[in-house]
Amino acid sequence: MNVKYRQLARYSLALGAVGAGLLLRLALTRLVGPGLPTFITFYPAVIVVAMTAGFGPGFVATLAAALVADYWIIPPLGLLRYPNLMGGVGLAFFTAMGFVLSLIAGLYSRTRDHLEELVAARTAEMERATEQLRQEIAERKRAGEALHQGQIDLDRAQEVGQIGSWRLDIHRDVLTWSAENHRIFGIPKGTPMTYETFLSTVYPDDREYVDSSWIAGLAGKPYDIEHRIVVDGKTKWVREKAYLEFDNNGGLLGGFGITQDITERKQAEESLRKSKERFELLSETASSLLATDKPQEIVNELCQKVMIHLDCHACFNYLVDEETQRLHLNAYAGIPGATAKEIEWLDYGVAISGCAARDACRIVAEDIPNTPDPRTNHVKLLGIKAYACYPLFSAGRVNGTLSFGTRSRMTFNEEELSLMKTIADQVAIAMERINLIEALRRSRDELEIRVQQRTAELGKAYNELEEQSRILESFFRDTITPLVFLDRDFNFIQVNEAYAKAFQRDVSEFPGHDHFEFYPHEENEAIFRRVVDTKTPYQAFARPLSFPDHPERGVTYWDWTLTPLLDDRGEVEFLVIGVSPSLRLLMAIYLKTNAFLIFRPWAEQITKKSFRFKILETSYLSKGDTPFKLIQ
Repeated sequence: MNVKYRQLARYSLALGAVGAGLLLRLALTRLVGPGLPTFITFYPAVIVVAMTAGFGPGFVATLAAALVADYWIIPPLGLLRYPNLMGGVGLAFFTAMGFVLSLIAGLYSRTRDHLEELVAARTAEMERATEQLRQEIAERKRAGEALHQGQIDLDRAQEVGQIGSWRLDIHRDVLTWSAENHRIFGIPKGTPMTYETFLSTVYPDDREYVDSSWIAGLAGKPYDIEHRIVVDGKTKWVREKAYLEFDNNGGLLGGFGITQDITERKQAEESLRKSKERFELLSETASSLLATDKPQEIVNELCQKVMIHLDCHACFNYLVDEETQRLHLNAYAGIPGATAKEIEWLDYGVAISGCAARDACRIVAEDIPNTPDPRTNHVKLLGIKAYACYPLFSAGRVNGTLSFGTRSRMTFNEEELSLMKTIADQVAIAMERINLIEALRRSRDELEIRVQQRTAELGKAYNELEEQSRILESFFRDTITPLVFLDRDFNFIQVNEAYAKAFQRDVSEFPGHDHFEFYPHEENEAIFRRVVDTKTPYQAFARPLSFPDHPERGVTYWDWTLTPLLDDRGEVEFLVIGVSPSLRLLMAIYLKTNAFLIFRPWAEQITKKSFRFKILETSYLSKGDTPFKLIQ
């Protein structure tokens, strides 16, 4: 569909160009006048069409121009015929020239199009090649950047891991070190590397071992060793491992190796070893001190072990003498006996040990040869360069000192001072333990004496209490006075035989029952509760008492006392009731009903005594109430 449109457009262009040539011819004729060549404006049209649209449109444009010229330009106008031979020849010549021009233009156009296609194709190939080259350049650039970044990452990784690397090329005689390898050995980059350069950094005592191991590696044995090197005056530890390459004849071709800085690991191992030794020393010291009942006597042995562990050369143990209030040398090591005799006794405030005991604090003296200090005069004469003294505490007070000195260094580190303090504390604790055990033994003996005395006193008191209890029990059982024990809720606990008989019940019937279950009385119950609340005894006279289970007995009258018994907290625990018939009431009744007897005592004779009682009994009987009934 597009091809048809393009063909139509090409031939339309041919007709349009002829029309334009005609219009231009007419316009020039008006401007210039007649006499213009017939085909002057059509030749350019044909050439343009042929050049742009090809041979076909160019030849169509030629034919169209010939017809137009014959009809509108060559006389006679408006007719398609030839008036003379010259007009026909001119028209034929134009047509032939147009054909030739169209053919040449078409050939040119095709050649141009073909060249343009070739140029386009070549250009496309060049662009593709250029793009491919650009991509290759970019890829190589990225690869270079990646390689550079990889090298940076490798250097960083080696720095973080403290692992350097090296490569040996035998043929080129080149030994290449990584940046981290240079850093580990402290050799600047650019320094010519040789085996001698490497060996010069090895710790002197390890050079023979390293050299023999390398020679063995060249013979085919594994090269994987650990040794020391010296960098800037400091000792470091490295691990080296090599992978050597040999030809078929056993000749060395080259090799690759790594160097790892293991200084921190070695330091950690050394620290762990020292910690283990320290733990074992402390454990052994604690065991020895706990196993003895005389820690003062084994201090010398313990000091010898501590001195070996800490690389110390002298030890002093002073104890406070309570009688003289001076310090006495209990144990020592690292000094002659004569010297020990000279410093056997120290006053408080004299030398470092005396000052530590006086001030109850640690004293550490370092760089003694170069530090003026009067307190260090004694140890300075012994060649001691660093000295640490710790007070021994027992029950909050100083009972001695323990000190260590060294002749090989000017200072102690914190770990060494910490160990000394721990040893001093263990010795102090052991001494305090023995003191406490002795004090406990004395206290135990005193306590046993007191227990025996108290046991005798308690035995005597128990016997007295048992006798009193027996007497009270006998009194409670044998007295003719009715007695009752109640709890604070008015339940019977115990009654005596007199009470049971007075109220006509068996003794076993009372325990577990409420008092007011047997003898209900609201007023008496309120009195009982008031006694519990106020904890105050109460005494009653002629109080009525009824018997619900024996109504035939009627109402009786009693005198009674209610006494609260308190516990250790001051609260009412028990109640005691003492009961007796109301004698006041009996006397009042007697006086009221027998007053005549009072006024004529003289009328009665002793011989009529029995008759008087009979009259009295008759008087009560006449009222339907007898003294015996009241008593009951």
